[in-house]
Amino acid sequence: MKHIKIKTITAFCLACFFASHVSATREEAFMIRDLRPLGMGGAFTAVADDASALFYNPAGVAIAGKTHLTLLQVGLTIGDDLKKGYDWYKDNQDDIDRMDELEKSDPVRWNELMQNVINTISKLRIVTAVDFPQFSIVSPKHRLAYGAGLFAQANVLLNVNPGILIPTVNIHVRGDVVAPVAFGMRFMNDRLALGVSPKLLKRFRVDKTRLTFLEMEDFDVTAQTGSGFGIDMGAIYKLTDKINVGVAVKDFGGFGGTKIKYGAEWEDAKSTSTSPTLLPGYTARIPSQLNAGISYRFNKLLLFSFDVKDIWHTKNKVVWGTTLWPKIHAGCELNLFNFLRGRLGINQGYPTFGFDLNLWLFHIEYARWADERGIYAGDLAEWQHKFALTMRYSWGAKKPEPVEEEKPQEEVKAEIPEGEKINIAVTDFEARAPLSQSETAFISDFVRGDLVKTGKFNVVEKNSMDKILAEQGFQNSGCSSADCAVAMGKILNVKTIIVGSCGKLLNKYIVTLNAVEVESSKIVYSDNISVDNPDDLRSNVAELVKKYAESVK
Repeated sequence: MKHIKIKTITAFCLACFFASHVSATREEAFMIRDLRPLGMGGAFTAVADDASALFYNPAGVAIAGKTHLTLLQVGLTIGDDLKKGYDWYKDNQDDIDRMDELEKSDPVRWNELMQNVINTISKLRIVTAVDFPQFSIVSPKHRLAYGAGLFAQANVLLNVNPGILIPTVNIHVRGDVVAPVAFGMRFMNDRLALGVSPKLLKRFRVDKTRLTFLEMEDFDVTAQTGSGFGIDMGAIYKLTDKINVGVAVKDFGGFGGTKIKYGAEWEDAKSTSTSPTLLPGYTARIPSQLNAGISYRFNKLLLFSFDVKDIWHTKNKVVWGTTLWPKIHAGCELNLFNFLRGRLGINQGYPTFGFDLNLWLFHIEYARWADERGIYAGDLAEWQHKFALTMRYSWGAKKPEPVEEEKPQEEVKAEIPEGEKINIAVTDFEARAPLSQSETAFISDFVRGDLVKTGKFNVVEKNSMDKILAEQGFQNSGCSSADCAVAMGKILNVKTIIVGSCGKLLNKYIVTLNAVEVESSKIVYSDNISVDNPDDLRSNVAELVKKYAESVK
């Protein structure tokens, strides 16, 4: 049995620094809300590319661009009403300290104080939260990607009821410990990521309601301990190179949600004339939640995201009526040279803001947002700030292609007179399963660029080539045979035309290259490469083109 002794109102108000919204009637999810999603309006289901995937979408551990190791994180959440409550207490501290005798000694002041509580304090929800030191790791560089962490958070909510005769106070304290482990895999040529995250849950909670101000000067509180096991599942699909769609099912337990079982506890007797009270054990449920989202990466610096959360549950029996807007989350993130990231968003109809200052190993983060505690948008906003100091190290990001290695070929370019260069064109390479035409188009672009770098060829530019062919009613795509290449080469007035294909066979990427001489209609050069790792495709294509260029006399 755990006891919390509060001797004065001052100690009680200071305890509110460890507070956040806790519902005494409905079990809330074990959710550690990271500052990056908070600043982006909570829209993170289709993004989930860092340690936040452990709580937003476990499929994200498979698509994270690099390994993330969080060694330490300490966060503080403060609600706006906390300062209002503290200011009121400081203004009335003398009267509060002698409240037990004030009613008799100065009934007029007593009535004024009670009326002040009703008019001011009863309208406040004093909330805040503290994230204890936390640890997490996300490692996507495996066939079976994984992530794990240990998170703890302390919470308390204080609100005052006007009461019939005198105001009363409700206190809800909650301490959560969560240990999630996520696993993810990629399918369909790495376009689809699936993930699952089992998690161990531990919760300590205290619910004390209808306390008078006099009772608060000296009272005992007994904490009940609950534990459970939950599962989250998710999927992220890459529609294009810039667009992801995601879906996540939180606290999947059949269709009943995650069970939290609380044990019975004895509450100490309030006086020598009363007996201890048994707080019975019970089982609470965290309802399952279905979230869906989409993200769009405009470029390396700018990211947009949009979520609809808790799709099937509603507070007033209308899923797509007045409760639709509180389910909407949207945001964006701007990355300024990996030193500063700014975030804006909309969370349940309220604007959000945040930033992350990257000082190499240390990150200073901030988020400002509001949650809707009412039924419809604009009903009851709960504004909060969150600050965090994080010690995080990331590694394993993909590096840009080493174009500097091909500089010796660029030097040859000036040695060959312009008139001796060979006119050449490159068709769109043929896409073979499971690769798409848009993916194979990158190979064609690589070949054109590498031919230019050799300095031996006048390469017809892609847009100019498409325009000339379109004027003649000729299509570039799908032209892989020698006859088709010759016809295209005559239209473009080139000496040689390059055709080829790209596909995947037995887990190897295979690229073929054929050089067709337009005048003779013969294939004068043919070669191919076979690559295991897609990261090596670029360098191998460059080597393939180099060998062809060296064969040209």
